Amino acid sequence: MTPQEKDLIATPVYLCSEDEKLSRKCALNKIKDINENRSIRYKKRHIITDRIRNTENLVKKTNPRTKWKEYRKLAHFLCKHNRFNQSLEYISKCITLKLDFYEPTDPYVIQENLLYNEVLQKLKAFRKI
Repeated sequence: MTPQEKDLIATPVYLCSEDEKLSRKCALNKIKDINENRSIRYKKRHIITDRIRNTENLVKKTNPRTKWKEYRKLAHFLCKHNRFNQSLEYISKCITLKLDFYEPTDPYVIQENLLYNEVLQKLKAFRKI
């Protein structure tokens, strides 16, 4: 925002000419757009942190056999919201929990490893853009 626009916003409307009123209106619209974009980013960030917090609380309460399911759901959610590093973290937690109950060559564990590799490829492609 330029100093002229700041001065126009500070002056009362009835003291402005028609051209100044139009430029003042444009400056106020810029401020409105900036505030809306900030609120949208804050809401998105808040949704993600709430989902992570809720999943962590749920995992504390559930039995060990179902913890990996919650971590996998969270990993999918984070991947959809372009949080690939966090998604990889939760997929690796899921894999370690599955290894407690299954062999490393079991199809369930192999499926999680494939998911890990798929998200890793998405992360690499996202970084190239």
